[in-house]
Formats: sequence, C-alpha cells, structure tokens
Amino acid sequence: LGLDVGPFHGEERAAHLDPLSVSAQINLGGSMNLLGRFDEAEARFRRAIDLDPKSPLALDAIALLNAYARNRFANAVLLQDRAVALDNDSPQLAGDRALLWLDLDDAARATGLGASVARKWPDDVTANVYAAGIAGAVGHNAIAEAHASKALAAYPRTPSLVVAVLRNADLRSGDAQAARGRYAAGYPELLSADPQVNLANLALAVDLALV
Repeated sequence: LGLDVGPFHGEERAAHLDPLSVSAQINLGGSMNLLGRFDEAEARFRRAIDLDPKSPLALDAIALLNAYARNRFANAVLLQDRAVALDNDSPQLAGDRALLWLDLDDAARATGLGASVARKWPDDVTANVYAAGIAGAVGHNAIAEAHASKALAAYPRTPSLVVAVLRNADLRSGDAQAARGRYAAGYPELLSADPQVNLANLALAVDLALV
C-alpha cells in the first residue's frame, strides 16, 4: 500500500502551465501542505497573494498554515479577519473561522459561528460539513449527525470530518460494520483488495485503519 501523489503532480503541472493562476498556486500549496512541505506551501500561498492581494482564499490558506503548521494562532486570526472582510458570503471562510476559534478553546464562539454558518447556508454541502464538525466537537451529537447526514446525502465523497461524525455514531451504538460502511459508500477504493490511497482520501484511510 503506497500513497498515490498523482493529483499533486497534476497540480504542479497546472501551476507550471499557468503560473499567473491564483487558484493553481493555492491548489498546489494545499497539496504541499498535506505532504508536510510547509515552507513550499507558504511560498505558493504568498505567490497567490502577490498575484491577487485581495484573494480571500489565499489569505485563508496562509492563516490555516500559520495556525496549524506554525502555531501562530494570533497571526492566523488576523489573516482570517482580512479574508472574511473581503468575502463575507463564503461558507468555507466562515467555517474555517469557526474551527479556528474551536481550536483556540473558545467553544462558545465556535458554536455560535458554526450555527450561523448552518443558518445562512442551510443546503450548502460545505456549510453542513463545518456545522457537523463543530457540533460534534462540542458534544452536540444529534445536531452533528443531522448536518453530516445532509452533507453526505448531497455529496457521498464528503471530507473525513463528516464520515467521522457518522462513524462515531455507529460505534457508539456498537455497530462497527455500519461504521466501515460509511467509508464504502463514498470511498470504495479504500476497501478494495488492493486499497488505493491518494491525497484526496488520505485522511479517510487513516481513520478507517482505526475502525
């Protein structure tokens, strides 16, 4: 079992073919971040900002890297404030902000922001993913499961955050088979005779190994 970094090489090619593309720089930086290549990731995010100083997604990407790779949470908060000020109609930016406050041990603020995301974008997959993760983290299991189920119904290949909420519900009820089935629905390649792991399903593969 090995890690397929094909998607990463595709993003490298995209950034090479279109070096002035902000999204290509952000996508490549995101993959580098997943691979633990934090300096290179930050360079790509900063290149994206050089290309577009008002790119909220680039600012958000640097904010998250500062928080989780550099442990610079104060700087991350300032960067996210700038990102949200540029785009206050993005469930991704609002959700990232809520998660950041959760990791700063401000559960009340995080829960309020998470609920706000769910109210503002009730049918958005991304909004339901964040709402599920935040509610689950603070022990509001029924709310978390409702948002997770909604996200999963709309998009079976939801992030690991959603699958984990529903998996945990299955495990609490003692149904390990159902928990594994959560992965089979959206990520059947992980349960094949020859599991295929790549950057897109890496977090799910790690979780599945623990079920």
